Amino acid sequence: MYKAIIFAAISMILFSCSTMKGPFVKKKVGVSPEINKVSQVYVGEKFYSQFDYMVTDTIKIVGKFDFKFIDSGRVKINDGEVFFRYSDEDGSNFYCSVNGNFFWGNNKGSIICVRDINNDGLIDDMNTPKSFFTNPWYSVSDKKIFYKKQAIIKVGSGVRTDLIYQGRSNNVIKVQYREYVNNFVRPLFDQNLTYTLDETQTKINFKGAEIEIMEADNNSIKYRILKKIRGFGS
Repeated sequence: MYKAIIFAAISMILFSCSTMKGPFVKKKVGVSPEINKVSQVYVGEKFYSQFDYMVTDTIKIVGKFDFKFIDSGRVKINDGEVFFRYSDEDGSNFYCSVNGNFFWGNNKGSIICVRDINNDGLIDDMNTPKSFFTNPWYSVSDKKIFYKKQAIIKVGSGVRTDLIYQGRSNNVIKVQYREYVNNFVRPLFDQNLTYTLDETQTKINFKGAEIEIMEADNNSIKYRILKKIRGFGS
């Protein structure tokens, strides 16, 4: 997919008469929930997550579209298709496709760019990179093209560790540990852990992370993160 993104970016530069920036990638580092914040989750839910990876801002189109656009051209967009965020010289944001969605004459399809002026989840305007700086944006608000914003994790970009609450049996709480490296679809490590709690021991530790357990039963856990994992990520 990312080879296609690079191709799209190069195509936009070649077609344009001015500079277009993107797609944008940003680093996401942190712990969830926040340190010292009292939180509660239920069995099967994550109660600790630490991450260090790269993400890019995108939108996902809701619905399938096929309509006439710019004289005799046609636009074809599949349901769930992803558009990546770019910006122009003025810093205005818009989103561009990776696949060839605009067909005109005998061409095999070129990418299109869209923008939401009102920021209401509905695409207002559309254009092609080739005509970006010679023609204005074309209104497509009548097509009712809705979208959802989402952040996509860049493949091969980082790590994430999750602790999942699995319930309590007597004084023992059960935790599932999952660690993802680069591929966030399947965990690289998956391990079941147990911790014994009593009146004097109300904290659990994992790789330097320290978590204070306030309440725990076989349905939910109430807790607070005191320290995060040491030496995590890059």
